[in-house]
Parts: sequence; C-alpha cells; structure tokens
Amino acid sequence: DAVKCRAFAADDWWYLAVEAQPTPAFSAWFDNQLQRLLRKP
Repeated sequence: DAVKCRAFAADDWWYLAVEAQPTPAFSAWFDNQLQRLLRKP
C-alpha cells in the first residue's frame, strides 16, 4: 500500500514491513466474529 502514497508522501515518511502471525485463539475469535456478521440479514 505504500506505493499508493508515493504521489503525496514526504521524504521523512517511512514504513516498517511486518509479518503478522495471530495466535490460534485470536484466529478462532476472528472467524467466529466474521461468521456472526455474515449470518445477519
């Protein structure tokens, strides 16, 4: 997404590349939240 900001970014802006690894508990919670939201009419 940083490429999208190239047109207006300042020279002193920076980013940090990360690789997120959610815990199994968080993944289960997140999946449950998505399923709950998808079931709503």
